[in-house]
Amino acid sequence: MDYFEHDSSTGKAILEVLNETSPWRRPIWLMRQAGRYLP
Repeated sequence: MDYFEHDSSTGKAILEVLNETSPWRRPIWLMRQAGRYLP
């Protein structure tokens, strides 16, 4: 039980990091995509 709880908490931490990095990277990706269409 303890090992499973540790596993799930680690998974939550990884998901939190992904959730924090994704929105930060998205604007840059959107700006790069927009840069292709903008003169």
